[in-house]
Amino acid sequence: MNKNLKSIIDVTDFLIKNDVFGAKEIINVHYPHKFISYDKKSYPPLKN
Repeated sequence: MNKNLKSIIDVTDFLIKNDVFGAKEIINVHYPHKFISYDKKSYPPLKN
């Protein structure tokens, strides 16, 4: 796996698991193509 991609996934994982405010929006802006597919497989939908 690409080292940069691995760190993006680690950061994504950390932010979401720790429920950092705005984490999904921040990652979607910077890494939309990586984040969307990763998110749908790994996490339940956002709570409203």
